[in-house]
Amino acid sequence: MKRIGLLIMLFIMSLVTVACGGDNVSEGETVNGLKPSDIPVKYTQDVIQNDGDGMNNLLAKKTKFYPNAMPPKNNIELQNYQLTEWKFDDDTYYYLIEYIDPRDNLVHKEDFRVIRTQDGWKKDSYGDTPSFEEIVSKLEKNKKVLRELNAK
Repeated sequence: MKRIGLLIMLFIMSLVTVACGGDNVSEGETVNGLKPSDIPVKYTQDVIQNDGDGMNNLLAKKTKFYPNAMPPKNNIELQNYQLTEWKFDDDTYYYLIEYIDPRDNLVHKEDFRVIRTQDGWKKDSYGDTPSFEEIVSKLEKNKKVLRELNAK
């Protein structure tokens, strides 16, 4: 009887491992130590920490919105987020990050167009991605959820 229970438990654990595992890894090539999927996470972390330098360094076109030498204002870490990826081509990826902001415990969303530049992967510009919903709706077959909200 114990063997049957053990076999059933092993079978269930195998199913959970297969279901939770998989290839939820960005396909993008690593450039300068970063994959394209790292950019939305790092950028959002910089937003939470009010790190203007960090945000500006992740933009393909620097913005004057962040003053020079604007270091992080806190040490709060981004922990709870969902990251969804759509591959457009080898040099362009679209992302939606949905996260619980630890500063106010509310769910926030931000969309990204990440492009390969001479300096590595970068967010194409400051602000929202124009026509994001329309573009990703045409890329549904390339959609991957890389991390689920509430995952640790």
